[in-house]
Amino acid sequence: MREFKYRCWDKVNNQMFIVERLYFDKKGNATHVGIDIEALNDDETFQVVDIKHVELLEFTGLKDKNGVEVYESDILKNDDEEFAVVYDNEDACFTLQDDNVITNFQVENPAWYEVVGNIYQEEYKHLRGDKQ
Repeated sequence: MREFKYRCWDKVNNQMFIVERLYFDKKGNATHVGIDIEALNDDETFQVVDIKHVELLEFTGLKDKNGVEVYESDILKNDDEEFAVVYDNEDACFTLQDDNVITNFQVENPAWYEVVGNIYQEEYKHLRGDKQ
């Protein structure tokens, strides 16, 4: 069975957090995330944040060549090329994309790639696509 895990980019604090809980309304829409904010505040380590203040990022179920979990928005490097991991709603799969290439990540061998960052880091802003 596939493992469902999430992390989120906090748009207010410009930091990445592991999502420990998801909260839903009666219609099944995600409304809040529960995150561990130990890095921000030594007193309270768990905080519930409105979903509007974060970008929710899904675990792909894959690991890179070093065993690092690959999430949506990660930057993967293969030799001299860098790609952003993006979810394609139309084809219902994770893809790798740069300025010109879109490939189905599930078909590619994840052991060929290494996680080197994420699209929210300044040096990778050119790979953000519509998340500008």
